[in-house]
Amino acid sequence: MEPLPIDVIALAGGVLVLLALGLSAWFALRMVRRQAERAACAGQQDFASTMAQQQQELDILRNQVRAAESRLHEVIDALPAGVAIYDNQDRLLAYNREVARVYPYRGDGSIIGESYDTLLRRALVGGHIPEAVGREEEW
Repeated sequence: MEPLPIDVIALAGGVLVLLALGLSAWFALRMVRRQAERAACAGQQDFASTMAQQQQELDILRNQVRAAESRLHEVIDALPAGVAIYDNQDRLLAYNREVARVYPYRGDGSIIGESYDTLLRRALVGGHIPEAVGREEEW
């Protein structure tokens, strides 16, 4: 078995970092909600103090998630091959500069959240895929 190329390892590492930070943020949010409920029972003054502290903690977690997302996009953009990442419902989550040069990823506006089928149909209708002209339904 051949070892994985370094770009695949880097991409997987970036995805894992993002997932780990996303999960830790989700657990932290859950914990904050529970603590807020407990604090509400302890009294209004304690509640306000606790909420302010928890808001600061949430801000820190949000910044960590943003930083991880930024690092993931840097890793994806650094890859020499075109990369597009979709979720389990076929919606585009991220893509790199290399893949943005070709249709169906090329275009106006944001395409994040669009399904591959929607992107492809839009490119076909616009005549942006020369090989498909006249054979759009086959594509």
